[in-house]
Amino acid sequence: DTYIARETSKPDRTADNQKVTVGDLVYYYSHRAQPGVPQKLQRHWIGPYRVHKVVSPSLVILQPNNRRMDDRYHLPAVVNRLSKINPNHQPFSVRNVHYPTYSEMRDEIIDEGTELVPG
Repeated sequence: DTYIARETSKPDRTADNQKVTVGDLVYYYSHRAQPGVPQKLQRHWIGPYRVHKVVSPSLVILQPNNRRMDDRYHLPAVVNRLSKINPNHQPFSVRNVHYPTYSEMRDEIIDEGTELVPG
C-alpha cells in the first residue's frame, strides 16, 4: 500500500503530462555525440525548435525556429525528449551587467577607510 501511495503522489512525467501545442518553443534532447568534442562538453539539448504539428499526444513535428516553412527541415520528435522554453525568458547578456570603473572601486575603498597602497 505504501509503495502505491508513494508512486501515485509523484508528479506524472509521461507524455500525457507534457502539454505541447503548435507554436511552442522547445529544446530537443539528442544523445548523439558530436565528433571531436569530449563527453564532458557535449551539448545534448539543441534548439530552439518550434512545434510545427502535433501528430499525437506523444509525437510532434519540430521545425528550427530560424527557418521558413519548408518540409526539408521538419524533425519528428517524441514529447518526452522535449523541454519547453519559458516565453518570458531573457537570455543572459553581458550588456546588462554593470562592471565598476576604477574610480568607483577607489571611492568604495576610500569610503571603507582602507588605503590603496599599503605603506
